[in-house]
Amino acid sequence: MKYKYRSLHRYPILLPLDNSIVTIRPNEVFESDEELSYHFLKSLNKQPVKKRGRKPVKTSQKEVKDGNNNKS
Repeated sequence: MKYKYRSLHRYPILLPLDNSIVTIRPNEVFESDEELSYHFLKSLNKQPVKKRGRKPVKTSQKEVKDGNNNKS
């Protein structure tokens, strides 16, 4: 399986990838055969799913106490 990463580092860095040393530039996207765990690399394989929808509508306390939800 290929893993995709993006460099978050400010300067070019040297990383050992696939039995060789590779220069990674800032904001560069690259692939690797092995999973890496560096704090300056962002994994692009697993993107969090954003929930979309409406926020629940809050009713005022006065309407709940009266039991009358009809507005005239």
